[in-house]
Amino acid sequence: MLWPGDWWLPVVNYPFEGEVAIACGKFLAQFCNTSCVGAQSLSFLSHSLGARLILEAILHLDRADVRSVCLTAAAINRDCLTREYRFVPTVAERIAVLASEKDDVLRLAYSVGDPFADLLHDDHTPFQPALGYKGPPVPAISPIAQPWQIPDVPAYGHGDYFPKDPLPDEAEAPWHLPADFMKRAFQGQRQTWPPS
Repeated sequence: MLWPGDWWLPVVNYPFEGEVAIACGKFLAQFCNTSCVGAQSLSFLSHSLGARLILEAILHLDRADVRSVCLTAAAINRDCLTREYRFVPTVAERIAVLASEKDDVLRLAYSVGDPFADLLHDDHTPFQPALGYKGPPVPAISPIAQPWQIPDVPAYGHGDYFPKDPLPDEAEAPWHLPADFMKRAFQGQRQTWPPS
């Protein structure tokens, strides 16, 4: 499977990777349905196109007790939780979204690739910005929690949500704040960043 940045000509394959994410989401649901039967609840975290993968997985779960969904830099339409994945907010206890308007991948590449994906799939609104760029439409539906929009300074790009390899020496590396956001989302704690 190729993600949009993995191909020899990045971005061009993005419109076709939605099908791969959907198929992988169904496989993930199948795994959860057979191997996580004894779990008290399930939580999901995604980055980029992984948003479609985990939202699709939640659609196909045999159980309706999803504790936490955390979508970071989500490369999916910002209205996905009220359109094609409107079922997810009905089964998720809480949904956390982390978005940045300084994410050039979602600002440029997503806006180029998504109209082609719209031609292939009629299940979402055409010409919507990405959820990981603008955040969900306001007012946000429950259980989507605020805040979600990262301030413009310092600029958070598509790759600033996770540690780099090798780990940087500086204690205040950009990924520390998103990592804390994800941890708080999973623990059901109030977010202290980004500022609301």
